[in-house]
Amino acid sequence: MPYPHAGQSKDDYISEFMGSSEARKSFPDAKQRAAVAYSEWEKKGNPDKHSKAAVGIVRDPQGGRGVTSYLVGKAQNTGDWREGKWVHAGGGIKEGETPEQAAVREVREETGIECRAIGKPFEQDDAPGVLFVHCEAIEHGQTPKPNHEFSEMKWLPRQSLTGIRDIGRNTLRLIDKAVVMAFEGGVREKR
Repeated sequence: MPYPHAGQSKDDYISEFMGSSEARKSFPDAKQRAAVAYSEWEKKGNPDKHSKAAVGIVRDPQGGRGVTSYLVGKAQNTGDWREGKWVHAGGGIKEGETPEQAAVREVREETGIECRAIGKPFEQDDAPGVLFVHCEAIEHGQTPKPNHEFSEMKWLPRQSLTGIRDIGRNTLRLIDKAVVMAFEGGVREKR
C-alpha cells in the first residue's frame, strides 16, 4: 500500500493511493479506497514530520559477477533485536533533513559507502517511525568500512542472503519491497 512520502502533498498522496494496483485490489470500491486513503494521510501525514529514523537499502547493480548485490552488516552494540543480526544501515533523521538525505548520510557514516537515494521512502507496519529508502552505490565495487555499530559488512546477492543463519527479521523483506516499489513506481533518475 502506498504511504505518504517526503515532500508529497495530500492531493498527490490521495491520487497515488487511488491509482495504486495494491489499493485497487484491496479496496475495489472507490469510496472505500478514498476513505482508507484519507485515513492513512491523517494517521501518517507527511513522513518528514513524523518519522524518527531512516534506513538505506543499498544495492550495487554491478555486484559480484554482474549480479546485483545488497549491502548488509552484522550489527553490534545495539542493545535490541538487531544485535548479531545481518541488517541494513540507518539511523536518526536530523532536523531539516529529508528521509532520503538521512538514509544516504547514515549509510556513509556507518559503512563508508557513497550512495544516492533512488526510490521513495516506504514504511513497514512492524517498524513505526522508520522510513526505508532504496539506494544505489554511486561507484561500483566500493569496499565497506563499518563503524563501531557493525562487526562486519558485506555486499551479497539477494539469493545468498537466504542462506545466512543470523539474517535480520525484515532484511530480505525490505530488499524485496524496495525492488517491487522500484518496478511499480520506477526509480529516480541520476542527478
